[in-house]
Amino acid sequence: LFRRYKTKKPRTTDNEYYDLAKSFYTEHEFNDARECLQLIKDKKNSSEIIILEAQIERDDSHYDQALELYTKAYSLAKSIPKRIEILLAKGYLYIKKAQYGQAKDTFQQALELLSADDQSQTKAEILNAFGLVAKKCSEYDQAITAYNQALEIVDINSDLWSVIISNLAGK
Repeated sequence: LFRRYKTKKPRTTDNEYYDLAKSFYTEHEFNDARECLQLIKDKKNSSEIIILEAQIERDDSHYDQALELYTKAYSLAKSIPKRIEILLAKGYLYIKKAQYGQAKDTFQQALELLSADDQSQTKAEILNAFGLVAKKCSEYDQAITAYNQALEIVDINSDLWSVIISNLAGK
């Protein structure tokens, strides 16, 4: 598909390569996705491209490389929601690597980007992540507290509510 795409359209734009890379990533064709991203001429200042690179490396089990890319993307991210998204992704990678202290610190950093009175789904997601770390560290009281705090603000019709309930049940 990629070779056919290259031959039909000799002047492919960076956006088209990015869209094609996203499609390959969705289909778990990581090498083709990487090849598309390498063809993008101006990617130095785009957190979106770097985030996609990080997701590819994460899903291909290259966790250290993914962490480096997320760190780079964070430095380029301009909005607080984007920074929180990146920190959550990094925190979950630290959990995969069983680096629970790093995960907790990363989730704390994400939480500190929110206002003190924030009651968003994002805060519920961060609290759920704290619960996961506490559970992994056998700190069950802290896990239950974090899950309960998340349940107080999460939309009960959301997928996140189901995830939190499942985590609270110990599954």
